[in-house]
Parts: sequence; C-alpha cells; structure tokens
Amino acid sequence: MKEQDVFVDNSSLSANDCSRKYQLTVCYGCKTPTGAEALFGSAVHRIMEYFVLEPDATLERRQEIIVESANKYQVNAISKLQKVAMAGIMALKKLPKVVVSQVGRPYVEIKFKVHYKDITIGDTIYHIWLVGTIDYVGHDGNQIALVDYKTFAGTAANEKLQEYQLKFQ
Repeated sequence: MKEQDVFVDNSSLSANDCSRKYQLTVCYGCKTPTGAEALFGSAVHRIMEYFVLEPDATLERRQEIIVESANKYQVNAISKLQKVAMAGIMALKKLPKVVVSQVGRPYVEIKFKVHYKDITIGDTIYHIWLVGTIDYVGHDGNQIALVDYKTFAGTAANEKLQEYQLKFQ
C-alpha cells in the first residue's frame, strides 16, 4: 500500500470551492503567490508577536518593530500598520496574560500538527493531519485562551481600516 499525508488547515478548507484548486494546493502542495492582503496580515502578526514578547517596549521600539515588519513583508502602508498596531495594543490589554514555558519562551505563534484519521482509498492510505498556528496562548485563573488574530481582506483597505478592530475567535 502507498501512503500519503494530507495536511488540512484553514487555507486548504477555503480551497474547497474549486476541486482543481484543492488538488493543486492541498494534495500537491503548489503555492499561490502571496497577495498584498496576506502580506499585510503577516506583518500584523509579526508586530503582535513582538508586542506580546516586549510588553513594556518604548514608543520608539514599537515604531522600530512596525518599520521592521513592514520591510520584511514588503508593506508600504506604514501608517496603516501603525493604526492597526495601536488597536492591537489596546486589544492585548484585554487578554489574559500570555503563558510562558518552563524555559522562558512565551507561547506565541505556536505551530501545531494533530493526526485526525487515516482513510484508505484504493491502494493508498491517506493520513489526514489538522495543522495551523495558535497566535497567542493566555491564562487567567482557570481559563486558557487560544487566540487567533484576524485582519481584514479586500480591495477597500482604506475604508476598512477605519472600522478595523482585532477580532479574536
């Protein structure tokens, strides 16, 4: 019997609207070009990670983090990133304190891979894996918060930015 791993994440589920897209991206691992919205979202994630790791950063250091993130992800809209970062700082104040590992590493941007099940089709066993990233693990008393930062996508970015809020699920 042949064996094949299939990795399922939010992106692969969004590929379900087109069976060919699903086959190419999920089964064969083909990558699509990263759009401006995705790069902006990656920059926001990096900024939030640093803000969690450096909660007492000075205003100058925060600005440095924003510029570094913009450069890394080729985002020209630094003023937009600044506005989102300020919203992020306010949102982080409402979250439970980040959990820190025994070796002192905060639990931010944690990758996971969980075996879901195996499916046999013909002469192939497909190992189904659920994969993704937890942006932030917080703890407050008896509760653990698994946070996934959400940003917006779309063409009317300037209009959306005025309504922007970090959303947690």
